[in-house]
Amino acid sequence: AIAVVACYPEDRPCLILCPASLRHTWADALNEWLGVTDSRMCVVDSPKEWLGANFSRFDFVIMSYDSVQKLNDDISAAKFRTVICDEVHYLKSAKAKRTKACIPVIKTCRRAILLSGTPALAKPAELLTQVMALAPKAVKTQRDFLERYCSSGPGVTQWDQYGGACNTEELHALLKGCLMIRRLKNEVLTQLPKIQRMRHILALDESSTKMLADVKKSMDSNREALEAMLSAESGGHGTPDNKAMVMELYRESAIVKLNAV
Repeated sequence: AIAVVACYPEDRPCLILCPASLRHTWADALNEWLGVTDSRMCVVDSPKEWLGANFSRFDFVIMSYDSVQKLNDDISAAKFRTVICDEVHYLKSAKAKRTKACIPVIKTCRRAILLSGTPALAKPAELLTQVMALAPKAVKTQRDFLERYCSSGPGVTQWDQYGGACNTEELHALLKGCLMIRRLKNEVLTQLPKIQRMRHILALDESSTKMLADVKKSMDSNREALEAMLSAESGGHGTPDNKAMVMELYRESAIVKLNAV
């Protein structure tokens, strides 16, 4: 996406929409690959602080999906020419407020780049909002898309009429021919940095230390059940009660670390 933006400098300002946790990751990437300085980009951490802002004075504006509806007027005034949507499956639900706010923004931009490792998390119906945003003429109506690709097969229930998947080869051809560039893991693995694992020692306060002791006591009292569940003979499977116990221990150990984090 950054490479595409670099090829079309005339199509700025560029709006980058992403999950809140990735806003500064995008800012770092723009600085690293394009040399974009702080004076040329804006990272919206708090929408309230940017109400009435003139976003058009920046080359790049980065914000979360949920900020769009709060800054809708300012975004419209900026007349963005390019939009990048990272983890665009956040817009899978047509009924969600964030989707209703973001889709018109995508449609008005001259260039739109939607990024996701999982554009459809569970069913083809989740692709509809993305297809309608990028190429609304690719399907006659939303109902046509749902009837053609989502109306039969596993997943269809009386509560979810379009939870299925049908004519999937045709849908794949449509997406790949008109909208989608797919990159497999083995094609880009050499371009990705090596996984880094770091160990952080957390200092626990008195109450957290007591909670940790309780968790350890619970683990010790259920040691046999835990070992049986994790043994090679069981294949990592266990009874529902054992699985519930393990998940509860995970939850409790996370709470213990909460204050320190």
